[in-house]
Amino acid sequence: RRDTAAEGERIEAALARIVEFCTEKAQSNCFLVQRDRHEEYIQLIAELVDMRMIHLVRSRTSVAHRKGQAYIAYMLDLSQYTGDRKKRELNMISIWAPEGEDQLRLAKYIYDPQPEQVELDLGD
Repeated sequence: RRDTAAEGERIEAALARIVEFCTEKAQSNCFLVQRDRHEEYIQLIAELVDMRMIHLVRSRTSVAHRKGQAYIAYMLDLSQYTGDRKKRELNMISIWAPEGEDQLRLAKYIYDPQPEQVELDLGD
């Protein structure tokens, strides 16, 4: 576990970027991370899952028109977007419903942090 102040700040910064992606770009409560491309970043996200800031939705899913690529689906905790939901009209994906499963497979929900962001967040 990471517990120093600097590492805590990196975790907070990573969460802020994810929340910004979801509320500004994807306009949704869910996001996807490519499994093979961001393995170390997924470990950082796992810490956010442990802290219950983000929730794991599907450990393996695919995206339409991106064959052979596996993604992990996550959902922001309600506390991360409560005020934004109405203000920005966020799309609330019903992950338990069949239409939610299809909706989650859209490419616009892929969160792909830039290498410099990954380095900052991981402290490399």
